[in-house]
Amino acid sequence: GIGLAITTDRPVAVSVRPFISYWWRSGVAAYGAFSSAETKGGVDAAAFLDGRIIDGVRRSELFSDSRSWAGKDIHDDNGIVWVPDVTLGFAMQPGQVVVVNFGAWVECDHTSGIGVAAAVGQVRATVSWIVVERFL
Repeated sequence: GIGLAITTDRPVAVSVRPFISYWWRSGVAAYGAFSSAETKGGVDAAAFLDGRIIDGVRRSELFSDSRSWAGKDIHDDNGIVWVPDVTLGFAMQPGQVVVVNFGAWVECDHTSGIGVAAAVGQVRATVSWIVVERFL
């Protein structure tokens, strides 16, 4: 992920909007009774003040797939994250430092049951620009 630290010299409302392009790949496979696999992933955003979340976590899910008992799926895709899904907004006071983070996430799980199962996921995200607006 990437982090951005911002501060202000007067009380303001702040909006932070990124432009993020992505590529992802996922795979799930399960063979055998009671076997299953699941994978999902995407991009997230959050704003922190003194280590506490003040806005977010906004999670844009790019893929989600599951398989049970028999079969496999492998997929990939690319595109641009829908900006409203990861736009953050918060109030700031003079001297405060807010850290805004944008990152990729993946969750994989499998249960082998009486057989085998596997799940994989990969997300590659590029933050091309970030717009920070302050409203007095």
